[in-house]
Order: sequence, then structure tokens, then C-alpha cells
Amino acid sequence: MFAVIKTGGKQYRVQEGDVLEVEKLDYEVGQQIEFKDVLLVEAEEKTLIGTPLVDEARVVAVVLEHFKGDKVIVFKKKRREQYKRKKGHRQQLSKVRIEKILVGEEKLKKPAAAKAKTNALAAKKAVSVKETPPPAEKPTPEASPAVPAEKETKAAPKKAAAAKKTTSATARKKSATKTSVKKSSEATESKPKSKAQKSETSTAKKSARTSKIKKEKGTKE
Repeated sequence: MFAVIKTGGKQYRVQEGDVLEVEKLDYEVGQQIEFKDVLLVEAEEKTLIGTPLVDEARVVAVVLEHFKGDKVIVFKKKRREQYKRKKGHRQQLSKVRIEKILVGEEKLKKPAAAKAKTNALAAKKAVSVKETPPPAEKPTPEASPAVPAEKETKAAPKKAAAAKKTTSATARKKSATKTSVKKSSEATESKPKSKAQKSETSTAKKSARTSKIKKEKGTKE
């Protein structure tokens, strides 16, 4: 027994147990669906041909997965116009397994596999909800413990030593500044005299000599 169904603008010849790849369907994985667009049904005794569809005929299937098809490259080119366009496309598809082909008022029965999948999904969700831990509480700031008396006594001599070090350092700095001042004064004294100073000293010496000579002449007369 087989049937011809129509879905996604295409026709498929199906039997019970077949697995098809059809255009993507808006159903969840493991959900049961019906194809009501049945064009033909062939049984052992007779063949039913639809006009265009077979009355009260339907095909029951289960969604196995959703996936993307192989990549198709679309390339366009116009010569002597420097025009090139390249695009890729992957079609969204669904994989479906045919469970039953029904004609008339036969009641639908959900397959055991679909039931098992739905139960497994529900169990996983329940486990994930149970395993989620409660939000961690923020630790409350604890008071800092009191410092024992022994530690305070040990810290006192350390502070005194630090104070001595600072005083010695200040004394060294002061002595260094004094020595630098002395050196600078000696350097200024040892610098060579300028031309103006030299001329003044020479004129002073000449005047002193002339005054001595005049005094000596006066004494002789």
C-alpha cells in the first residue's frame, strides 16, 4: 500500500516506514502531523484517485529533525561589463518518518517512539529545573578581630626605630646642604676676575706708586 502526497509544492510517493526530506514544517521534533493533501492511494484491492484529492484520506507522520540542505551557489556574470555576483544558499528542510496511511474514519494512534521522545524531553526539563541551584547568598562583612596586646607592644619599638631613621636622614640632608653651600662660595671666590676688575686693580696700583714717588721726592728736598 502506498500513497502520493503533496507538501511544500512537491509530490512524494510514500509507504509506511519511509523517511522523507521535505520543506521545513512548523512542528517540533517528535510531534505527530497529518498530510491531508493525498492525491492517490493504492491498496491491494483498489486504487483511489483524487479529483484533485482523495476524500477522507490522510497520511500520519512524525517529525525526526530539522536541518539545512547542501549549499547551492548562485553565480551571475555579464561579459564586457565587469558584472559578477556570487551567492550561496542552504535550504531549510525537515526529516519525516511515515507511520500510517489512513482512508476513511480510522482513529489515529500516536506511535510509541513519539511518546518515548516526548516523555524523555519532559524528564530532561524536570531534571534541569531540579538541578538548578538556588542563588548564592552574599557573605556578610564580619568585624575585624581585635589586635592582641603583644602585637601592639612589638609594634612600638618598630615605630621608635623608624622615627630614629627619619631623624638621622634629616640630619644627613642638613649636613649635605651645608657642604654644598661652602663649595659654592669657594667656587665663586676662585673664579677668575673679569677685565673691568683687572683694570680697576691696575689703576689703583699705579696711583699708589705715584703717591709713593711724590712722597719720596718731598722727603729728599
